[in-house]
Amino acid sequence: MKRCPTCSSVYSDDSLNFCLTDGSRLHAEHDPDATVVMPPSARPNAAAQNGGLPRTKPHFIYAVAGLVALLLIIGAVFIFNRSGTKTESGNRMGTVVPSLTPTATPTPPPTIETREVLVPATEMWFDTGISLTKGAQLSIRASGEWSDGGVPLRFWGPNGTGDPWPGTIVPSASLDALVGKIGTAKFLVGDAYAGRSPESGSLRLSINDVPGSFSGNKGAMKVEVTYSSY
Repeated sequence: MKRCPTCSSVYSDDSLNFCLTDGSRLHAEHDPDATVVMPPSARPNAAAQNGGLPRTKPHFIYAVAGLVALLLIIGAVFIFNRSGTKTESGNRMGTVVPSLTPTATPTPPPTIETREVLVPATEMWFDTGISLTKGAQLSIRASGEWSDGGVPLRFWGPNGTGDPWPGTIVPSASLDALVGKIGTAKFLVGDAYAGRSPESGSLRLSINDVPGSFSGNKGAMKVEVTYSSY
């Protein structure tokens, strides 16, 4: 009997020298010197040759790629929504209807009026009939002559004698000068005065004399008054 050392097939025909299966040389089964041909050892896999690192599985790569794609989609949706919110907010701000502010009615400019009056020397604080408000523009021009009736009889213009006299209605002004009063405020007028009304009230004019002695006075002053009124 003969045996194939490779596939261990046994043949009873001693005339055969080679295995009919793999072509290996046959040896007698009892031959102690027969060489046993060992099957080739398996080759080391690529993972062992590369230091034992396992190959990356394809499904793992697909999972990572899918996760990255999902994150990109979420980021794009967030940016789009944020941009839309800003646009909507901007539109709301752009369509705010301003509140209506009441418009103040402008104050009409004052009216300038002029009036002429004749101020007699015999009346203390003659009422001109002109009513003024405090701060109103006031301009007075006077001309003429009058006298306080003294001896000798002398006539003076609207600026008076040039000297004050004790007891007159405006002690700081000259005797026989033209003086004015509005409310409680008294002031020198003379031949010309320009300013603003110190108080509200009626404009009164007079010769600057001592109270109780007006009846003996002579003459009068022609006065032109220009003033502002509302």
